[in-house]
Amino acid sequence: MSEHEEFDSRYDLLPEDFWDAGDDGGEEEAPEQPTQPEQPRRRRKPEQPAQPKQQKIPSGNVLFNALEQRQRKAARQRVEFKWIYGKMNHVHFRNKEALNMDGFRGLPKKIVWCEFSNADPKAVLSVYPVMCRLANFNEDTSFQISQQNIATLAGVSVRAVRDAIAELESLELVSKRKVTEGVRHFYVYNVQFVRGPMLDTYKGDVIYFHNCIIDSGIWARLKPTARVFYLAARARGRQDMFLYEEVELEGWDHNEDGHAEYMRERKWDVVPCSATALCEDAGINPSCLRGVWEELRTWGLMDQVGGHTRVYLKPSIFPTWPEGVE
Repeated sequence: MSEHEEFDSRYDLLPEDFWDAGDDGGEEEAPEQPTQPEQPRRRRKPEQPAQPKQQKIPSGNVLFNALEQRQRKAARQRVEFKWIYGKMNHVHFRNKEALNMDGFRGLPKKIVWCEFSNADPKAVLSVYPVMCRLANFNEDTSFQISQQNIATLAGVSVRAVRDAIAELESLELVSKRKVTEGVRHFYVYNVQFVRGPMLDTYKGDVIYFHNCIIDSGIWARLKPTARVFYLAARARGRQDMFLYEEVELEGWDHNEDGHAEYMRERKWDVVPCSATALCEDAGINPSCLRGVWEELRTWGLMDQVGGHTRVYLKPSIFPTWPEGVE
């Protein structure tokens, strides 16, 4: 036997699948796993229609931030509007040297005895002279003013002004109309009182209410009870030329011209009724009388002399206002 034949015979001793396993000896086959029984198929659920997405309810913080943003936007707009349309006009009270002491408005006396059903009478009688003061003396023309400024002049709240104007509208003494100019909305007013051309016709039924009472700020400083008491005294007041000459040591010719001069120049009228009767006219409690009396005396609007009660057409004492103070 040759050497080569002996070498080849060695390979006959190897298993038949040796070469199929590869040079690295291969891997053993995993034992066959037992088969699992087939599971029954599950029935598929029918597809549901797509639901609309629910809108999330904003939280409290989100709502607060949105409100704050709207408030900031409104504040910016107010600043812009004020810049565009000019600074708002604000009423200013005047010192004595700047007052017109002769100007007046003719208030119908019957306003004092009116029955007001939807507003406080003291508020109505505080606002009405102010509205007359703002109106034209001779012609029934419209005028514009904010309710805040009316409240400042009348010494009442803005809500009281609204109620008083509504009451005066029901009496056909005031009318208002809303006006729109661009982004601005405001009211213009018309007021009914005894104007210049009609004064001679109704002179016995008119209170000559001087503008300086309002322009000086005295009307706003008076308490509501003092205002209505003063108007009641003015409505009751009578002219007594002889008593006036005796007290004031002044004399006029006792003729038509002299009487006309007395009517123009007189400082006060006589109140021919008791203080209790004035309280009844004004609709105030007599317990308020002492405070009301002292308040009116402070500004020189009422006093007593020789047993007579005097009511003055103009104040004799005026407040002092720093320049620019409203």
